[in-house]
Amino acid sequence: MFVDVPGVTEGDLRWPAGWGWFAGGGAGVMPGCRVRRFRGWFRDRGGELTPAGGGGPAMTVSVSVSVTRVLEDGSEAPVDGELAAALAGPVEQFSSMLSWAAGKAAGLDHGEREKVIGESGRELQRRLLEAIFTIDSAREERIAQVTSAAGIRHGSVEAGHDRGVVSIFGPVRATRLAYRNRREANLYPADARWALPDDPYSLGMRALAAYHLAEGGYGQAQEVIGARTGVKAGRAQLAGLAADLAAWTGGFYEQRAAGAGAGLPDSDVLMMQAEPV
Repeated sequence: MFVDVPGVTEGDLRWPAGWGWFAGGGAGVMPGCRVRRFRGWFRDRGGELTPAGGGGPAMTVSVSVSVTRVLEDGSEAPVDGELAAALAGPVEQFSSMLSWAAGKAAGLDHGEREKVIGESGRELQRRLLEAIFTIDSAREERIAQVTSAAGIRHGSVEAGHDRGVVSIFGPVRATRLAYRNRREANLYPADARWALPDDPYSLGMRALAAYHLAEGGYGQAQEVIGARTGVKAGRAQLAGLAADLAAWTGGFYEQRAAGAGAGLPDSDVLMMQAEPV
């Protein structure tokens, strides 16, 4: 099976009527892209897979996805090399998922299909997130002046500083500019824009850890996080996240109390009591 999806621009991703016969119908919109047309067909290659229903010759299914820019006059042009390279990972994964759906999925029951789609879908999301980091890195512009909290200017800039990010989709890599000064550690403005902590664990992973540590402790948190994200977090890593999250509780309650009434004297205490059943 070959699928041609040209026309990715900064408009909306719109699946035209041609998508319906393949994906089950229904229009969808994804901000940031626009698909101008969709077409697909099967090609028999001499039979490795048997179509659903058992009828007809066995066939091998392959998928090809192409991405082009749509210019103002409506014509199409290739995307630049850096963008094409960044999108290669998610495009490859998406193509393999379509090939599986049109071929090998026919021999699986619903539970097996859910398992495969869940795992391959998470890998697609992971590759897409890494592609976005790669695109951001290629477009990062040098800042004229970067000064630390201590007032020290970091005037030397070095490209290609790589870091890991443990996300809710799995581990990814991100490259950004480093602003250097011999007297201090490097500064990374991109990390601040991305809201990335100093350690690898993203805010999404922190939220998962906080919720499941509070619900059931380390063992349950490890199991749920592993099943949800594919990431194996050890007790030491979870304990470090818990300590880091606990350090923010004072600021959290200060923010919550900022709008509270100030009429109560300091001696008054609000309490809630619950009896065991």
